[in-house]
Amino acid sequence: GERLLRNALRDRLKLMGCGMLQKSVWLTPYDPREVLRDFVFENYLQGKVLISVIGSDSMIGGGDLKNILAYVYHLDQLNDRYDKFLSQDLEKWPRFKVALEFYSILKDDPQLPFSLLPEGWKGGEAFKKFYILLRMRSHKS
Repeated sequence: GERLLRNALRDRLKLMGCGMLQKSVWLTPYDPREVLRDFVFENYLQGKVLISVIGSDSMIGGGDLKNILAYVYHLDQLNDRYDKFLSQDLEKWPRFKVALEFYSILKDDPQLPFSLLPEGWKGGEAFKKFYILLRMRSHKS
């Protein structure tokens, strides 16, 4: 019934990389209309799903979009994890452990456009370090 449809919609939103702002309110920096339009029509949800598009200079409840995205996607904690990754002595780690550690952070990263990332974002630096370590190790063997 309706509960199954709500769960399916939530699953679809998560798969699309949406973050939950509050119960029943989801946010994404990408335009979800086309993907969600199909889901809505296939499941007869016309009139039950509201999609609102806001600009990057918009405010939601007094907060600007960049700050709201940081809150919804827990970017401070994610950045701390990237920072911790970078502070490890990764050169001494086995290749699989470096990959496991990096991918465990990456799976939680919403891959937002650069313009929406907070100041001091460490994700790009962590990726470069990870890529260099993997390349170095693969050429040694």
